[in-house]
Amino acid sequence: MSRRQFSQRLRRLWEWADDPETDLPKVVWDKLLKLKAKAPQFTIAFALPEAARTSNHVDRLMNYQDRLLYAMQYLSWHLGNHPTSPANDGNVVEFSSLHA
Repeated sequence: MSRRQFSQRLRRLWEWADDPETDLPKVVWDKLLKLKAKAPQFTIAFALPEAARTSNHVDRLMNYQDRLLYAMQYLSWHLGNHPTSPANDGNVVEFSSLHA
């Protein structure tokens, strides 16, 4: 999507929301007002086409690892100590690199 397309979509969204026939809850209207106010900040990203647009891929990986570590009680079964102890820190890093 280009900067022009993004701006056009925002304008169309605003036209639809501002139409008297569109009955939006106050919560949605407030979110749209915030979006409109921040639109210039969002368009700056289009000057950097190679930049990542989302961290979704990283979030999915981290959520998966968190679920595995939770199920394994953060490897405390292996060392017989508390999951927040310094001895477990290295194991969590090793685990993360193995399951990346």
